[in-house]
Amino acid sequence: MNGGTSTAFASMYVILLIGLPSMGCNQERSTERAVKLCGNISNKGIEWVGDFIGMRPTIVGANEQLVEVTSVNVEPYLLLALDDPNRWIAAHVLLTARHPEFGTRFDTSHWNGLEVRVRGDGPPRIDPKQQDAIREFWRKRLAKQGS
Repeated sequence: MNGGTSTAFASMYVILLIGLPSMGCNQERSTERAVKLCGNISNKGIEWVGDFIGMRPTIVGANEQLVEVTSVNVEPYLLLALDDPNRWIAAHVLLTARHPEFGTRFDTSHWNGLEVRVRGDGPPRIDPKQQDAIREFWRKRLAKQGS
């Protein structure tokens, strides 16, 4: 019986050792995919809906895939995207989606610190001068959390 236990233990040890490198490779592939997805996000991948309740973004396209990435810490890459004029709005919406613990404040013209003006004859207008304030908003929040 003692020999059987040793054999079973040795078999589990071998399985564990064989499995570890592949888990590392999977994590590496997941990280590479997440970094690539972060690089592909775009402000155009955020659609805005405004009604009597308030403003709400809808995440579409390549941005949508990043919401599903939960096993990788993509926050540093999203923080970098806040510096890009073509990606900062998407990064803000994605960070908000990934951090529901911070809550989301919104009304008919604001969504989580971002002023969004909806016009009846065209797309919503977001003043790019808000980019610095949104970047600081997230840096402070995530620094407090330790992300």
